[in-house]
Amino acid sequence: METEIVDVKSSRWNFEGLSETDACPFYRMYGDSLIAELWNGGRQWYAVRGDSVFYLGEETRCHKSLPQNPIPTGALGNMWLTGRDTTRTDGHYFHTYSLSQDGIYECTRPIKGEMIIGDDLIVSAVAVTESRKYTSYIWTDSLHSTALISKEIHRTRWFIGDDPLPVAMQAIIKEISHGKEISSESKTFLMPVDDLLSMEETQIEKLQQALDNAEISYNNGIIKIMADFPQSVRLQLYLSNIQGSVFYQDVLDVIPHSEDVIFRLPSFPPGAYLLTIYAGTPADKKFLINI
Repeated sequence: METEIVDVKSSRWNFEGLSETDACPFYRMYGDSLIAELWNGGRQWYAVRGDSVFYLGEETRCHKSLPQNPIPTGALGNMWLTGRDTTRTDGHYFHTYSLSQDGIYECTRPIKGEMIIGDDLIVSAVAVTESRKYTSYIWTDSLHSTALISKEIHRTRWFIGDDPLPVAMQAIIKEISHGKEISSESKTFLMPVDDLLSMEETQIEKLQQALDNAEISYNNGIIKIMADFPQSVRLQLYLSNIQGSVFYQDVLDVIPHSEDVIFRLPSFPPGAYLLTIYAGTPADKKFLINI
């Protein structure tokens, strides 16, 4: 699906008013170590190595360009990895001339927010923006080159939970000549709503299971939560007496697969207290502590 440009810098992204299109990006995984994004006649390559992901380059029918070294990125897979590199990519143009691209590759830190799909449909998501700014050169021989138009390509992808592939993408492509923008094109795509809803329900179930299986301990004013949360989550902690009167509350943002989550409590009179932890799931987690 395609729509008007979405304000990436916001934490509430409006995807309403969409119309059908057959031009959505397509993702192909080769085993568990290679991902290709196919869109607009081109293919971008990413390598997966454990918890790390690297940008490998791109190719189209007309050209192929590869960075001299793989670039760490959070564009696909591990979104918490950021990368920035002043880079040169090398390749070929129409299988005849040598091609080089000088510029900058950058992948920003993720932004957490909500995707607005319709009046009654809002889903939590994370947005990651990948940018390339470069000038291409065609080498007719070892000494002479011709500069082509410079380009800026910004791809923002939206992810739900721990799924390594995005549920939406926005691409903004600008062409620049002699320091002036001569063209700009933007496309925004969203997966079918039914599939998106199914993914969100699955992620909530995984989050609930992680909270249910969490191990909680208390020692000398410190509450430690040991859990493997599959996605970034905002934990809310409430400390109350046995009758339910709340004396203290706190909030902590947790990244996926953190080993330990620690809350530090202020001083309280000795006694039995009820600790309640809420993660935005249907059921919370309760734990009795003695101070």
